[in-house]
Amino acid sequence: WAVDPKTGSLLFVVMDGHGEFGHKVSQFLKALFPKTLFAEPAFATDVPAALREAVRKSEAAMLKSNYQGGLGDQNEFSGTTFVAAVIRQNMLWCANIGDSRLIVGVRERGAIVAKDVSEDHKPDAPLEKARIQAAGGRVFAVHYDDGIDGPARVWLAHADIPGLAMSRSLGDKVAHSAGVSSEPEIFELALVEGEHLFLVSASDGLWEFMTSQEVADLVARSASCEEAVDALVKEAKTRWLREEEVIDDTTVLVACIGDWRGGGNQAAATN
Repeated sequence: WAVDPKTGSLLFVVMDGHGEFGHKVSQFLKALFPKTLFAEPAFATDVPAALREAVRKSEAAMLKSNYQGGLGDQNEFSGTTFVAAVIRQNMLWCANIGDSRLIVGVRERGAIVAKDVSEDHKPDAPLEKARIQAAGGRVFAVHYDDGIDGPARVWLAHADIPGLAMSRSLGDKVAHSAGVSSEPEIFELALVEGEHLFLVSASDGLWEFMTSQEVADLVARSASCEEAVDALVKEAKTRWLREEEVIDDTTVLVACIGDWRGGGNQAAATN
């Protein structure tokens, strides 16, 4: 996370790299995106426009050759999801690319209710699938011998590559030739003091076997953001081991927003 003192804005970003060089993709964007966003002329007055332009500029820099300071061919089959939240005064803006997710915990009639801020970008979502097919790509799930289908994935027209399990990402040159998009979807939320208490932003390793409400319930029972992060990662690991033989990488960020808007209270993250 980062703070822009000029506008009193807070920035929270979660990425989930994939492919051989996914860690390099996410680290490149981690170093570049905050300063690119804060330097955008529109950031003071038009946050959605600034988010879109900062994402475009950051990805363009990453896609350049190694000689030009980018990652070059390492972007061919590697990329990352991206979900960013900007909080300024009583407004929250979210930019989402891929299947990481941002939720907020809202107090309603004495209970804590989870509200999804972003929407996951999955290849079989109707509008996403239509865009991919219009670009010549294919969307289908792999059928396994145990009778359980895998997730829907994106494939080239005449080759069973790259098999990306999301419809939007940063990087992933080959997948983008099949209709995968790097255009962020922007969401806005007006924060109400005493109602919006915390946000949780995480990679799909958390959401695969936990609902948004289950995540919010666990955070609500935690004494601090740090405790909440530890509890979420532990529970995600337990559920992965119950369902699978492997555990997906899981990045979790929890920020308490109930007592501050553009100031500082507490936040914690782990990957």
